[in-house]
Amino acid sequence: MLTNRTSFAGTDTTANTITMLLYFLSSNPPAYIRLRKEIDGATAAGLLSKPMKDSEIRQMPYMQACIREALRLMPPLQSTHFYKAAPPGGDTVCGYHVPHGARVATNSTMYTIGRLESFWGDDAEEFRPERWFETDEGRRQAMLTRTDLVFGHGQFACVGKVIAWMEISKTVAEV
Repeated sequence: MLTNRTSFAGTDTTANTITMLLYFLSSNPPAYIRLRKEIDGATAAGLLSKPMKDSEIRQMPYMQACIREALRLMPPLQSTHFYKAAPPGGDTVCGYHVPHGARVATNSTMYTIGRLESFWGDDAEEFRPERWFETDEGRRQAMLTRTDLVFGHGQFACVGKVIAWMEISKTVAEV
């Protein structure tokens, strides 16, 4: 039997991220200007084709930092709840025992992880792509790991992550 279901994976989540990234850039002129300079510089140097290729845009570090900042501040899946069930024997999450079968919502957790001052600093609430360049490689890897969690992990990982990243990058770069 067919059911009427609203699809949100892939389309809405990618659109949400693009919308939020454009909002953050439009409300942060220094970030917008720096991104614009990166795109214009790459275009003038002949590094970008028309239409732009994903492989070209991935070589633009400030663009990638802007996308990561948008994902950090506003994970795309806030409109619905995804739950994970605790395994047999239960689990321990942040020091709390979660009994077997208990369901834990995961999408609101990403919002919190992206704004933890203890990890991101006193400016955790600010859209500041420069943070991605002001750290050592070990810390940067920890930052990447945390923002990659918006795409899930393991068997729950988003199968469209590569396509979503390409769509976000190309849309923002072309706009």
